[in-house]
Amino acid sequence: MRCKDEVPLVQGAKDKYKKIGLVIYGIGIQDSLANIKEFAEETDMTWPVVFDDGDVIMQAFGITFGAGAILIDREGIVQGRFIAAFDEESLEEALGKIL
Repeated sequence: MRCKDEVPLVQGAKDKYKKIGLVIYGIGIQDSLANIKEFAEETDMTWPVVFDDGDVIMQAFGITFGAGAILIDREGIVQGRFIAAFDEESLEEALGKIL
């Protein structure tokens, strides 16, 4: 699955769990700012996307390439991560553990 295919899954989770406080941020890595903005617009992302200039976020979270997700709880503790692409079932299972 590609990032483009994951956007609807993330949007579904955002809509489903918004009332209990799920917050989504996108992090654009390993690409140009212009391409990241274009991707966010083309895929109708409804959450903020930040640009990881200098790979600071990648290094902080141990991300080694441009796919995946980091799940952080309300206390700011990393509770899960997808180092590669994810599907709806695995996303729901991971979110169920922290929400």
